[in-house]
Amino acid sequence: MDAKIGEALYDLLNTQIDLESLHEGRVTPVTFAQADSFSALYYNTKGLKKLACRTPDQTKQGLLEIGLVAKNSIELETLADTVNDVLDGYEGVHLGYQISLEINDDDFDETDPDIGAFYKRQFFDLTVTKL
Repeated sequence: MDAKIGEALYDLLNTQIDLESLHEGRVTPVTFAQADSFSALYYNTKGLKKLACRTPDQTKQGLLEIGLVAKNSIELETLADTVNDVLDGYEGVHLGYQISLEINDDDFDETDPDIGAFYKRQFFDLTVTKL
């Protein structure tokens, strides 16, 4: 069975040493459980559409949202800077997919007193090709 795009993105986020040292393996698709430890990342894709000018059905383009969750604002800033440094301009192969990323936008830092955490969302232009 072939890997899915989400599995390739999970592999990407879990195999970058600079990121892994901060999130310690706490990477989840779509949402982050309130009971989990910090720092952590969650990821989601939006608007993945086929690029007709490339190999039909093999290349898609859209947005990758990375959610960052941290204990305090300094930890959040460190995590956000590291995500930008590692992923902006990234190109690599993961589980049979060529993944290319470019920074697109981010949201304001926010806090959630109910879980005692700070969070931020970052957005990357994503191009992914099934090899």
